[in-house]
Amino acid sequence: MTEPSLSSSQPSPRQRFEVGQSVQITAAPPFVKSADPMPMLRSGSLVNVGDVGRVVMIKPLGTYGVQFTSGTFLIDARYLGIP
Repeated sequence: MTEPSLSSSQPSPRQRFEVGQSVQITAAPPFVKSADPMPMLRSGSLVNVGDVGRVVMIKPLGTYGVQFTSGTFLIDARYLGIP
């Protein structure tokens, strides 16, 4: 039995991103957490579907620090894909 093929922009459940890799927002997160020394929850409207950023840090549990033009945020991998 073969697995259904996934689009290259949709991450598989086991896909991991590397520091320096470009990633794209594939689904709009309701909120984003700033990647500051004292993180704050911010409105999800700061990043839009299709925005491309660069992974700057890898956090536990599938969370990545991603730098966008609007700032650096901690984003769960389920909202990210390869552009």
